[in-house]
Amino acid sequence: MQRAACASIISLVTIEVRDIKGQGFHEKLSGLADSVFLDLPQSWLAVPSAAKMLKEDGVLCSFSPCIEQVQRTCEVLRSDFIGKFILNFTTSLSIFAVEITTFIIACKEQ
Repeated sequence: MQRAACASIISLVTIEVRDIKGQGFHEKLSGLADSVFLDLPQSWLAVPSAAKMLKEDGVLCSFSPCIEQVQRTCEVLRSDFIGKFILNFTTSLSIFAVEITTFIIACKEQ
């Protein structure tokens, strides 16, 4: 089952190891991508190249661990994606401590 699923999407996915911050995406992919996902430090350096890879209605998704990286990426997005919507989603992990407490209730004897 898993092999069949992989075989059915393998023609739709392009995987390549490359220094996209330094070299950018390969030009042969220009304008062909429905979406580009960036999960790397200094993702703003890859945004101009990623923008060239996207189709007209393509989506760029960038994961950044801190607000400073988000801000820098958004600055580059504003210059490379003029007239496009830029949405920012924040996720946070909240840990709640739960304590189990036992109460002893004293009853008066009658």
